[in-house]
Amino acid sequence: RRRRPRPGSLSQVYAVFGTVNADACTLDQLKGHAVLKQIPVDVLIALEGGGPTLRREALGEIRHLDSRPFGGAAGFDDWWTGALAVLNTPFALEEPRRLVTDKAVMYSRLDGLGIPVPAFMTASLSVPFLERATAVLGPRPVLKPTLGAGSRGVFRYRADLSVDENLGHYRAVLEHEKIDRSIKTLAVEYLDAVEVSVDAIVADGTVISSVVHEKVTAKQQHPFVDRVMVTPPINPHISEHLAQLAATIDRLPPALGVTQGVLHAELRLREGIWYVLDIGIRPGMGLVA
Repeated sequence: RRRRPRPGSLSQVYAVFGTVNADACTLDQLKGHAVLKQIPVDVLIALEGGGPTLRREALGEIRHLDSRPFGGAAGFDDWWTGALAVLNTPFALEEPRRLVTDKAVMYSRLDGLGIPVPAFMTASLSVPFLERATAVLGPRPVLKPTLGAGSRGVFRYRADLSVDENLGHYRAVLEHEKIDRSIKTLAVEYLDAVEVSVDAIVADGTVISSVVHEKVTAKQQHPFVDRVMVTPPINPHISEHLAQLAATIDRLPPALGVTQGVLHAELRLREGIWYVLDIGIRPGMGLVA
């Protein structure tokens, strides 16, 4: 599986040295007993894909970053799961994080448990696949690689273009974003509905706190659309269905096998049903504030 930081992202991973205050509620409280040191990218690469020798060398470099005892590491987004698994033993989020970066498997898991997801299908990218997708999923399906994160390679099919034009355009997008063409494509029904994101803190397998953000168009002037995330939601339609939203979010940790961590879920509301579009799993941090 190829791992690349999303464009414009630094994708930081920090090593933690010293004594971690398990009761810390702020970063300042945490740093009162510990220090965070950013791990160089070349060290992360050695941890992510290297063999035993490279990993031993990388761990040695990390332990020389500070004289205090090494306590583990945390990342800022969906990347470097392999490196984090080496740095944190055991790393309970390893399998859930790999699950949500394989979109086809994640959709199948949620669908099998009765958690609503848009209609979807998976195959290698081709003209016949796009023809089937538009016939079954509607004229404007959303295409994305089955492996990946950070919205890389996401493409909305254009009904005003031919299949060949869409295919050529999408392949150019994949090439630009350095996505391996051998990765299968997930085609998803486009839901023309209000969208929210939910950031939820999970402890002991239960959501203990969550924040709902509504995606709002702030300004639209061709060809640009400015959007902002607003919390609490201002759309009364969303407010009327917050209880259903909370019930859906509560089902995600056991479905993904997350006992401790932070979920970033994106959902759309159609006819009173919340459909899960995507999920990111972070160990307490993320590009979303």
